[in-house]
Amino acid sequence: MKVHIEGKLAPMAQIDLDTGERIYAQAGSLMFKTGSVDMEPTGRGEGASGIFKRLITSETVLFLEFKGPGTVGLSPFFPGEIKEVVLSEGESIHVNRGAFLFAERSVRYDVDWVSRGWWQRAKMGLLGGEGFFFQKLTGPGRAYLYVCGDIVETELAAGQTVQVEQGALVYKDVEVGYELERVKGLGRIIFSGAGLFLVTLTGPGKVALQTMDLNQFVGRIVAPIMRS
Repeated sequence: MKVHIEGKLAPMAQIDLDTGERIYAQAGSLMFKTGSVDMEPTGRGEGASGIFKRLITSETVLFLEFKGPGTVGLSPFFPGEIKEVVLSEGESIHVNRGAFLFAERSVRYDVDWVSRGWWQRAKMGLLGGEGFFFQKLTGPGRAYLYVCGDIVETELAAGQTVQVEQGALVYKDVEVGYELERVKGLGRIIFSGAGLFLVTLTGPGKVALQTMDLNQFVGRIVAPIMRS
């Protein structure tokens, strides 16, 4: 499989597949394919269980699977960047909803809780706005994620923390802790226009953030239309 990223503002991944090579992609991301490429919806071979996992992460019910030979063009629907993540055998990452674009067939898709503790799970699901679950990708293989804006990556040392807006996270190593915390000074926060909660990420492990929050980006476009 050879991948070429075309474009800058709203890039497209052009994937050249050899005979028998397969990828699976987010439904709705297809821009084009050559006639020799077979395409079919798939739940990643997990039946009703796979469909349920997609539903609880607020994603489309099925993926699209493409089988070579031929070329496929994939792109989401907002400005940003396509990021390649290479996963070794057994290596896993947590991916925030909306960030997955496509992956090699060898990459296993699953879901995982956003936090290890029940109280944190409840807070994240009820107050956080990002849901109870992460998408979990496990190697070996290459996965491609879509970032709103640009991507910023950092490696957290053991015990090192960083606090981020909830919509800023793209992916993290599964070992990185993830907890929702209310921002102090509630009255000042309300009038400042900032969020009431931040996510505390605790190392060790890699963290990737995006420079634009898709929800805020869409909100700024929709708001003037709603007022008119």
